[in-house]
Amino acid sequence: MYDLMSREGVKFIIERIVQNASEVMEERKNNPDSEYYAGMAQACYQVLDIIKTELMVRGEDLKEYSLEGDLEKKYY
Repeated sequence: MYDLMSREGVKFIIERIVQNASEVMEERKNNPDSEYYAGMAQACYQVLDIIKTELMVRGEDLKEYSLEGDLEKKYY
């Protein structure tokens, strides 16, 4: 993963996804019946979960990427 991108680049992308996921969760809270926001929340969660798994496999510190803890509770 780091062959083509620096750690800082990876962190930046993750920060943007987390920011987007947080915005989606806020919209979902304000629109609980919206299938759109429910689907967006699921998509954000799945992307972050894939990234988290890949970082874990590589032995990375998840705190360094703000991906520690239960992502499902946070973003789904």
